[in-house]
Amino acid sequence: MRNYCLKMTPYQMLMLKADMEDRLKYNGGFSADEHALWLQMVEFEKQFDIDDAEYKRREAEKAAE
Repeated sequence: MRNYCLKMTPYQMLMLKADMEDRLKYNGGFSADEHALWLQMVEFEKQFDIDDAEYKRREAEKAAE
């Protein structure tokens, strides 16, 4: 798995994501800084999902041996 260089803990990131989802829902958009942070969080989640799937695949291969 990759080493993630986070400025926030995963918990802080989830809380911020929930807050930003509410802002997007009620305000209709983000400022440029908020949008950049949003894209960073989305990219982090995608990479985490990819790494998690790779880890599970490797564990399944080990168990099958």
